[in-house]
Amino acid sequence: MRRPLLPAACVVLLPLAAASCKQLSSGAREDFAARYSCPEDRVEVKPRADIQPAQALARPGEIALAPSDEVKRDPARLAKWQKDQADRREAKLSTYIGYEVLEATGCGHTEILVCHHPGGSKGGTRTGDVTCERGNKP
Repeated sequence: MRRPLLPAACVVLLPLAAASCKQLSSGAREDFAARYSCPEDRVEVKPRADIQPAQALARPGEIALAPSDEVKRDPARLAKWQKDQADRREAKLSTYIGYEVLEATGCGHTEILVCHHPGGSKGGTRTGDVTCERGNKP
């Protein structure tokens, strides 16, 4: 019986990939430091697992917090509203696979950043690069 070569290839290639893979927290630190002209050694970055990327990047009013009173009074409409919200939430979450929410603090500023490794022009992921967007504060 032949064994797949994938596990062996991962063991050999993983150290090579890790050497060129920039941590998302390092990219967040660099982004924040450049934005506020703050020395990187004065920037603290911590993960915010309590915030979903879709939540942090949502535009005002995009995430409905509660149905209208009219919808609340009609059980069928309330059930549809709840299903629609769950479907939207699921679609948004799948859009942000590989994204991480981080909080950066330094030089008198605090920001929520949503960071990821961008895709390459020919497919794949550019693990040596990190792209961050400012997120909404919870």
